[in-house]
Amino acid sequence: GTRCEAYTCSTSAGTGCASCAPQANRTVHGHCASCNPGYFIAGPHCSAHTCSTGNGTECKTCRPQSDRTTNGQCSECNPGYFVSDGFCEAYDCSTGDGPGCASCAEQALRTTEGHCATCNPGYFLKGAHCQEYACVTGA
Repeated sequence: GTRCEAYTCSTSAGTGCASCAPQANRTVHGHCASCNPGYFIAGPHCSAHTCSTGNGTECKTCRPQSDRTTNGQCSECNPGYFVSDGFCEAYDCSTGDGPGCASCAEQALRTTEGHCATCNPGYFLKGAHCQEYACVTGA
């Protein structure tokens, strides 16, 4: 005759289950109810949140697997970019009159928002930003 066997499930690290689905709800072996930190439910099993490194807005280094809550989360960005909510964003810079930048620093050289390379007449570069020359009268 035919014999019914229960679907098995055990908990383990990595892509293993953090907790198993109740027996009555299992449709396959290893049917997870929840996943370990850094992993997510994909059908009845757990998959890793992925991350790759590269240039520009891609990560210089990825968050440790167990710290990831979605794909592509960075711990460090490439030069000219900063981590914002786990993702890399470019430091913005625009040119303008007065204290605005006459020209912006190259993307990879930027260490802050509005990082100027040169200033407009009457202004000088102090750090990454333009400041007005002060005029001292009398002595």
